[in-house]
Amino acid sequence: MSSSERLQQKDYPPLVSLSSGAVSIQHVNFGIDTKSAFTAPVTEIATMKAKEGHTQVAVDGAISALSKNQHLAKGAHPPISWGLIKETPELTILAIGWDSIEAHAASYTVAPFDKLVASLQSTVDASAKHLVLKRV
Repeated sequence: MSSSERLQQKDYPPLVSLSSGAVSIQHVNFGIDTKSAFTAPVTEIATMKAKEGHTQVAVDGAISALSKNQHLAKGAHPPISWGLIKETPELTILAIGWDSIEAHAASYTVAPFDKLVASLQSTVDASAKHLVLKRV
């Protein structure tokens, strides 16, 4: 049974009931270990799609440049993990760990991140959320 089919089952875990909207399962093959991102006090999850005229290679290059310097960001929990969504391969999911939302916001104002983030933003259309994940 596929993940999507399991979501339709009445005995599926109560996670579905926590959502105020539709729930879907997306499969991502992260190229780098996600432990730091998912165990940090705050986890940033971003969905990205290459802008018209840009390629996935350009997106990966911009993310890679950001990743190589993330250890310099105060409050960051390297490494950045990213991968394509299996069901929607034109979309990239990015997971980054932070001490706080404020630490994430402050990283945009410090070199080299100001230029690296600007480069990424010129390459992708993105949507991001911050989560506080708890182990249960």
